[in-house]
Amino acid sequence: MNHAAVIDAFPRRPVTLLPDPQRKKSGRRWLIGLLLLLLPGLYWGWSLWETGQLRTELRARGVEADVLSADGNCWSRRQISGDNPRGCNLEIEYAVRAEHGGGTRRADVWLDGRRPVFTPPALYDPADPDRVMLKPEAERDGRWTEWIGVPILLLFPIAGLALMFATRKNPLEAALADPRPVTVPVDRFVRQGNMLQVWYRKAPGETKEWLQAFPQGSEPFLVNPPAGSAEDKPWALALLHPKGRPIILDRALSQLELSSEERARLGG
Repeated sequence: MNHAAVIDAFPRRPVTLLPDPQRKKSGRRWLIGLLLLLLPGLYWGWSLWETGQLRTELRARGVEADVLSADGNCWSRRQISGDNPRGCNLEIEYAVRAEHGGGTRRADVWLDGRRPVFTPPALYDPADPDRVMLKPEAERDGRWTEWIGVPILLLFPIAGLALMFATRKNPLEAALADPRPVTVPVDRFVRQGNMLQVWYRKAPGETKEWLQAFPQGSEPFLVNPPAGSAEDKPWALALLHPKGRPIILDRALSQLELSSEERARLGG
């Protein structure tokens, strides 16, 4: 089909996109996956915030309790100058005063730094003795370095969500609101796995090169070169986006809601 015929045959009315169940399904999967990736960072941040709140409350009204036993593991970070103790995860058993329920309780706690020879006392909340910290942990201030991992864990899913919402609208939809059909020269085709890359320019001699990918089973809508074309290159039917980018249509016009008469005029 030649240039003039295909451009004249393209409808000038606003055209809508056909529903794409696969695109919607893929979008939902990405959304669910990115939201799940947010959970570790949010949980870490929430845990640090809760620890800070507990530390503040125990400083104000915590009750000191003897630690009866403490078991757990400590770890260090190896440096050039030697091992740098980081802290210990401990399971402690501590005594609760009679006026707060009495007996003993067990809890998992963190102790910053090197493990001491004697386990320090604990501070618990008299209103809820299960809320407990070792006294040195309650008395020390939180460090900003403890929060470094939170933005790192949140960075990728937030960036992914921003990109997904920025690209959720098919650019072809804007081009179809006021169809401006054109033909563009194709420089080359590159097969990458299941995708066909189409490299093209807006017009012969243009320095800017555009790229559009077609999935397996789809191909660009190619037309014959214009009369008098000096280059023996294929041309493709495209629609101009409002911002000026030409968007190549697929040969079957599979995304466009066209009448049977309109498809017949276009050879689809």
